[in-house]
Amino acid sequence: AVDVDLDDVETVTLPVVFHVVHTGAGEENNISDAQILSQFDVLNDEFAESKIQFCMAVRDPSGNPTNGITRYDASWNEEYVYDGVSNNGFNAAGWSHEDMMEASGCWNPDEYINYYVVSEINGNDGGNGIQGFAYLGPTNDCRDGVICLYNVTGTEGVLKPGRELGFTGVHEIGHHLSLYHTFSNSNDCVETNCETQ
Repeated sequence: AVDVDLDDVETVTLPVVFHVVHTGAGEENNISDAQILSQFDVLNDEFAESKIQFCMAVRDPSGNPTNGITRYDASWNEEYVYDGVSNNGFNAAGWSHEDMMEASGCWNPDEYINYYVVSEINGNDGGNGIQGFAYLGPTNDCRDGVICLYNVTGTEGVLKPGRELGFTGVHEIGHHLSLYHTFSNSNDCVETNCETQ
């Protein structure tokens, strides 16, 4: 392992595009730009000391101006309307996340972080269970990205109790940047239960 002195490195800025995959223009899961921007602010606050910062994408893959937010109406997809997106895991239900990412606008993952805001995951109705997920990067395809529920995104707007800090997105961006869970694949933990502490 190489030790890095963060005082000696330049800040890296990574462009993010938020893809809101909703079930209709007037639906609660079609969250506001302000709610998305509040998540963006949390990401920058929480990663500031790591010398990683984020910017909203200002150009789309074709070079056209963008505010870094896209909206995709998936109300045509019955699987998505009823169960949201599937993480393809045990008891998974819904639209395959690879297909959802491709259909809703996967921008080149070598140039952007694709952050998908979804209505539900594995049929959880935006409730308990998986709140978000990301592959440990890079996968070098559209799986490079972050998926989070709409009601855990940001610090204002439509949020569920206990998820008002935007930390689910921070956690998943960490995975996207190749960070494992603390004590993952380790027996070095001295707490009583490494899975919960």
